[in-house]
Amino acid sequence: MRHIHRALLALQATHALIPTTTRRRRRHTPCKGTKLTSDYVESLFDGFADTFEGVLVEQLEYCAPAKVAEAAINATAHRGTKYASALDAGCGTGLAGLELRDAAVRGPLDGVDLSAKMAEYAAELCLTDDGAVERADAVTLKATGWETIYRRVETGNLLQLDKCGLDAQYELVVSADVLCYFGDLKGVLSALAAKTAPGGDLIFTVETLPEGDWRWVLQAIERYAHHPDYVRDVATSIGLEPRDAIPFQPRMESGLPVRGTLHVLHKPR
Repeated sequence: MRHIHRALLALQATHALIPTTTRRRRRHTPCKGTKLTSDYVESLFDGFADTFEGVLVEQLEYCAPAKVAEAAINATAHRGTKYASALDAGCGTGLAGLELRDAAVRGPLDGVDLSAKMAEYAAELCLTDDGAVERADAVTLKATGWETIYRRVETGNLLQLDKCGLDAQYELVVSADVLCYFGDLKGVLSALAAKTAPGGDLIFTVETLPEGDWRWVLQAIERYAHHPDYVRDVATSIGLEPRDAIPFQPRMESGLPVRGTLHVLHKPR
């Protein structure tokens, strides 16, 4: 508890996260010396892949992928049909794909992740003959003929999706617990929007902090938090329609709940 308290005080001091009486919101400058480069994140998750699901799901009550999938399933009710295709952007080990497959997507589901090791785990997800979910390597998949959860899983940067060998566009694009590694969201949301077909939806999560005079900020835990108003402003600036912004708790951190927001954006035809 004392550690978290000190971290929050340091964060407030660094970024002046003190509510003000004005309505003006600033874009806070990231901490100097931050490690959050794409190489750092790739290395972090390559090393974390083997224990990722056990630590996050079983110990930290991690639910961001499940919440993203739930929002997609709810959106199919509004659409009146399942999505014809979907991209899981920053798919990790495939937790969102497990929830999305069949429940919200009637066609191909592709994945992409910066970490080759995480992408490998997602690519191994498959359905056995009796409908159970297993992980199997390429040799086993060829021998058994089991169907994979993802049609394909590529390795690549979300800012360079056009170089990842993916389809041109998808009716659904999801990104669970990924945008917390970006500060300014305009670039990555523009890239994800470009992969979203007209009439399709973009669903993702961000971390957030209590109300104050800020738009996005690098937290002491080396992840970015984004204000819902900032996300809405970026979305509208690139031609997307905000449909929903739902507060939720993506996981626990040092015994305390992490604040998050699930965003549902629509791309007009």
